[in-house]
Amino acid sequence: MSTGRIAKRVRLQLTNMPVQSQPGPVPPTNDQLERTAKILESIFEKATTYTKVILGLGYAALFAVWSGTKSDLSQHQRVLSALLALSSLMFYIIFEIFQMIINSRLHWSFVSSMQRHPGNLGAALQEYEQAAMRWKGRLLKSWIWILVLTIPTGVGAACVLVWAFVVRLR
Repeated sequence: MSTGRIAKRVRLQLTNMPVQSQPGPVPPTNDQLERTAKILESIFEKATTYTKVILGLGYAALFAVWSGTKSDLSQHQRVLSALLALSSLMFYIIFEIFQMIINSRLHWSFVSSMQRHPGNLGAALQEYEQAAMRWKGRLLKSWIWILVLTIPTGVGAACVLVWAFVVRLR
């Protein structure tokens, strides 16, 4: 049998096959939702921890280099690098305080919600989730602004130190 005839037969068989309707999306089960929430929470926690470690090490290194080289910096470079580094650090600390306040508020909100709905954990959880979505959205928006303020000022301080080092090499 030639290849053309085989292809014709396959096409004929495919066109005569009954069409099976594709099932619509299946809603996730409670177990799947819980597992997904745990995975997302774990990813977020790891990312948050990683960010804090990297930022902490970055600030420690920046201030170590600054304190070790401040005697070799001009008055202008010393003041500018310190101002930029401290500004960056303050923006980050303000965000961490804001985050702590939000988390504390959510914790107490959940406790009071459980007291308002004794025996109805579902209602308390629903209230908490609504509040958490609202506050976590605000926190995420503020984090973007904090990054916009923190990174350029921290990198700017490092650039002043690098520039001063390069100028001293000449």
